[in-house]
Amino acid sequence: MGIVKRKKSFNNEDEVEKLLDESKTRSYSGKEYNVIKSIVLAIILSPILYYVTTILKSSLVADQQIKGDAFAVRIDFAKEETGTKYSLGTHQVAVSIPNSCTKPKIWMRIVGDALVDVPLSKSKAMGASDWSGSFTVPMEGSYKVEARWEGCEGGDSTKEVKQYEFRAVGKAAYSPKDVGGVAFADGAWIAAEKVKANKDITASLSFSSQYIWADPAKVVEGKEMTALEGREKSIVLKESTVTDDVSFYEFQQLSNYELVCWIGSKSAGDIWGSFKALRPQLFPHQRPFKFHYYQATSFVDPDKDWKDNIAFRKCKHILVSLDEPEEPISQLEYKTQVTTFIKHLLNAFDEEHTFPALIWMFTTMESPIDAKNCHDAFMERTTDHPCNDVLKDMFKSSPFPSRVRLLDNTDLTSAKMGEDRESVLAAVALRIFVFVGHQVKAWRDVGQSGGINGLTKNGVTEPNYELVRYDWTQALVE
Repeated sequence: MGIVKRKKSFNNEDEVEKLLDESKTRSYSGKEYNVIKSIVLAIILSPILYYVTTILKSSLVADQQIKGDAFAVRIDFAKEETGTKYSLGTHQVAVSIPNSCTKPKIWMRIVGDALVDVPLSKSKAMGASDWSGSFTVPMEGSYKVEARWEGCEGGDSTKEVKQYEFRAVGKAAYSPKDVGGVAFADGAWIAAEKVKANKDITASLSFSSQYIWADPAKVVEGKEMTALEGREKSIVLKESTVTDDVSFYEFQQLSNYELVCWIGSKSAGDIWGSFKALRPQLFPHQRPFKFHYYQATSFVDPDKDWKDNIAFRKCKHILVSLDEPEEPISQLEYKTQVTTFIKHLLNAFDEEHTFPALIWMFTTMESPIDAKNCHDAFMERTTDHPCNDVLKDMFKSSPFPSRVRLLDNTDLTSAKMGEDRESVLAAVALRIFVFVGHQVKAWRDVGQSGGINGLTKNGVTEPNYELVRYDWTQALVE
């Protein structure tokens, strides 16, 4: 592995002159003074020497790489303050693949005391066949770099797995993660034996995973966390996601007329199922009829299976996940169709005339290696799913009003690469309780609630509008 210790560099002549002046306050022999000048010269040249050394090391020293028949990986590990041990990161990664492969199936992750994704993207600064990325491990421990080559799309189908063991030391500065104005614990997939819970997780019949989504700060501190049972032998820890109990428990104030609705394919149905499994353990008094699922396998014709169900117009929280479309579409078609679909939702739930429903678009959970949707990518390639590349780019440029938000779950899905789906679903479902509770609190703080007679704001009730089927074929006014 390539490991380079950075030296202090002096960026201006004043610092160097000061050092020379200080040396003159003492009397030296000519030989001693020449030594001092040599040291100063070395300091001045250290940035150049560092750059040259880095280039030489990366190009000449073969044992600093993980080498496979079809790829090579080089990692520059960051070091802790003493410069003798690997720190938690950030560690830099460079991957080289054959020039002949334009659509490589390669992915990297860190396994060990935690499971961490290593996101890669095509490197503009390097050659056309080079990819680059970085990673940080969430806590001190023993790890392996796991580099997987799954062949070249439309060509070589050779598969390889290469590993490199290392140990990282240090303590991270943990802080909540903000998603659309909602705070979540900055969790990670932690080895189950490292986690302390209010019951023996690994002995539970409801647990079948080597890793569990947990708050690394609480793991490091040895704090006990609350285990919740999801679907199909999955476990999720309440403290892995919840940072603000006040807004979280506002979920219990959700009224009978503030429906939470899932729209989408099997992925949406699965998240809905995981949500329903957690609800009795968290909020047993919330009645199940408030949580609806509307199956959709197309962004163009979403209501094919529920055309006559006008209850859709009652939704106040709209959660969209459509990982299994009726027919796979290209990346460009996906961007166009998602944009139009969201505009229809904004039109169906016009903020001026209806309860201002929140719309959450979920990232896809499909493994990038096995991606069927968003084919024929037009965007710069990454190791993320090509549909997620679209969504992240769309919401980065903010083309929608603030009530349309992206729930980026790639921190949960990327390291798993399609494995242990039920644990991922349980963690995603717990996030829904958090942001719905957050929104209920925001509504109540401004005197807003939904009831049988309509929308009430600061004591004034506006009657509900007439429920009619929404026409998804209508022309939208730009």
